[in-house]
Amino acid sequence: MPFSADKSERTSGGNSHRVAFDRFELDLRSGELRKDGRRIRLQAQPFQFLALLIENAGEVVTRDEVCHALWQTDTFVDFDHSVAAAVNKIREALGDSAENPRFIETLPKRGYRFIGKVDRTEPQAPAQVPTPGTEPSGKYPSYPIMLAVLPFQNFSGDTSQDYFSDGLTEEMITQLGEFNGNQLGVIARTSSMAYKNTTKDVGQIGRELGVDYVLESSVRRNGDRVRITVQLIRVKNQTHLWAKNYDREMTHSIAVQEEVTREVAQQIKVNLARADAAQGPHNPVAHDAYLKGRYFFNQFTENGFSQAASYFDQALAADNKFASAYAGLAESYTFLVITNAIPPREGWPKVRDAAQKAVELDGALSEGRLALAHFRMHMWDWKDSEPDFKKAIVLNPSNEKAHRWYAAYLSSLARHQESFREIVHSRGLDPLSSIANAEVVRALYYGRQYEKAVEEGRKAELLDPEFHRTHFWLGRVYAQMGKSSEALAEAERAGPPDSIVRVTEKAYASAIAGKTAQARALVRDLQERSTRGYVPAYDLAVIHLALGENEAALQWLQKAYDEHNWALIVLAVEPRLDPLRSDRRFQVLMRKVGLQEP
Repeated sequence: MPFSADKSERTSGGNSHRVAFDRFELDLRSGELRKDGRRIRLQAQPFQFLALLIENAGEVVTRDEVCHALWQTDTFVDFDHSVAAAVNKIREALGDSAENPRFIETLPKRGYRFIGKVDRTEPQAPAQVPTPGTEPSGKYPSYPIMLAVLPFQNFSGDTSQDYFSDGLTEEMITQLGEFNGNQLGVIARTSSMAYKNTTKDVGQIGRELGVDYVLESSVRRNGDRVRITVQLIRVKNQTHLWAKNYDREMTHSIAVQEEVTREVAQQIKVNLARADAAQGPHNPVAHDAYLKGRYFFNQFTENGFSQAASYFDQALAADNKFASAYAGLAESYTFLVITNAIPPREGWPKVRDAAQKAVELDGALSEGRLALAHFRMHMWDWKDSEPDFKKAIVLNPSNEKAHRWYAAYLSSLARHQESFREIVHSRGLDPLSSIANAEVVRALYYGRQYEKAVEEGRKAELLDPEFHRTHFWLGRVYAQMGKSSEALAEAERAGPPDSIVRVTEKAYASAIAGKTAQARALVRDLQERSTRGYVPAYDLAVIHLALGENEAALQWLQKAYDEHNWALIVLAVEPRLDPLRSDRRFQVLMRKVGLQEP
């Protein structure tokens, strides 16, 4: 069923999305609570609870109504405890009390009532996706303090050392993100890297990213010595709060990052949450290979994933207890499977072994827990993967990838409202990321909100007009809207030239446009390729469906199941599979992968 991306289903008030009471303002669209204009941290469920009470201000909201609105019917939790905990968090955020309530009144054995005076604010024009040079969109996650780590400047005089400076940037973002998530939000890597070699001043960067502080750094590497210079700047008045130089041997570069992170946290008055977390590697060879692995992975290409896996292997050869390298290896093999570079039966065991080892070595590493969650999702282990996704987010609330992959999990289970919230949260942490913006289109496509998906896709194009995944998802959206010429145009840009993904999308779009001969020629091309390498059976299935050949499609879907094709995670929600939903054989296949019709 279609879903609304902007409003929860249970409302009773008007259409305004901003509500004011006392010195507070609640923005129902962005999920932000503010007091005197400053963000106040409030977790997702307490926020939804507060919104529910305000939408029904003056009326009693029963505990049963709260449970129905906030939890899925198949969720197993201690509702009484969870409701009480949510109320306590709301009261803490508002400075309210149960004994002398100003806002939330408890009615014993009945429920709760919002007793404050509510003023509704007229909605403004829809927020825009932030792009370099524009003001922030207002869709950022709610953290009291937001920080951007700008790319480390490479002062070594050797561009081949860019991997080292870029890797330090990513590690600093990760370490700061793993601190107290209730206090500090850290802009993710892609958006920070957009300012590499920028001429913009800190004030402009801060306004574009919507942050309170900026961390500027440089690194100079000379043989076995490294010098790191760091300065923390408050955006509001561009005050330089703190600066320091670190001269160390390469073996101590990890210790320098940990030292810098602690001092940054102290300067912006944030308490550390992972003081006892596992240490990074002290082996400089392993660390150097790891940074090269991250550098190539972030190219986000098939060749980049392959080189990344090789470097992570080198890191592990130098230090076989390097948990982050195992997590990187699992991630690399996952995307080698997803990009069809290696068959699933070859790649998934490698993902499993690396992800399990990462968690075994460091159970508090967000990336390791996330790799395991992602693997379990693709193994159709829906029950056990969700706790791992949630744990990864708890360990590092600023891990935008964790929010993004969890959104994909939620889409697969047709939990579209939750999925949309997660992907918007991810984009808020990495607003300039083409990947995160394209994934917003993905969530809307599976939620069948096609007009909204086109709108978001066009915004995503402003970031990078050539980014393949944006065109990939727009092509699918247009196909479902019956706009065959637009679908064909997007398919031509859906992947690298002559790639399997581009050929597949062109064949599907050709078939729905009535260009049967062209579609069949592309099918023959894919079948010929399968004699020389791996071609996903799932891809052939959807093309046969577009050609109206349901029997052939079912046969290819069965083969995709035998291959353990990663794309089967969307069987329950993929619009292109709708012609098969009434077929008993398709329903059996759905049950085999642990899914059911939404």
